[in-house]
Amino acid sequence: MPASAAWHAHVMEAGDNGVAGFDVATIDAWLPSVSGATGPFTWTRLEGGHSNLTYLIVDADNREFVIRRPPQGELLPKAHDMWREYRIIDGLWPTPVPVAEPVSYQDDRSLCEAHFYVMGKVDGNALYTGEEVAALLMRQQGSGQGSHLSTHSQHCTRLFPKMSDSVTSAALMATSPGS
Repeated sequence: MPASAAWHAHVMEAGDNGVAGFDVATIDAWLPSVSGATGPFTWTRLEGGHSNLTYLIVDADNREFVIRRPPQGELLPKAHDMWREYRIIDGLWPTPVPVAEPVSYQDDRSLCEAHFYVMGKVDGNALYTGEEVAALLMRQQGSGQGSHLSTHSQHCTRLFPKMSDSVTSAALMATSPGS
């Protein structure tokens, strides 16, 4: 999906059978305990989370959260590792790198049949390839916005030294301001 592509959404009210992979009533009852959110909640499926099930949850005060879990069905052992994603977000959160606030990682099967996490929502572009990251870097450097990128890259390299450059760049640029 190109960086400029908009997220497609399907809005669902609580109890809607269109929410795949989550028991909406269970999550709606649990979410306030970890986030301070207040119901009722509106769930919107966000297309673009690759095969992971990704939803925007908006509470009664218009606070926005994103919930992600692996797809349903048989998975390879290391595929769709929500814990790894959450640790990256959590590791970057206290740095100047613009990422969504980590809210909660859960592997409690009474809440969901698979592990999942909740984060805040940050506006920005989702970048899926090294080419998309490179194109964004070129645009930002050309417009004078590139100075913050080297700082972000340094934080990513320090926090995640074993990640490849393209994965690190994609992770840090996913929510880059002005993109």
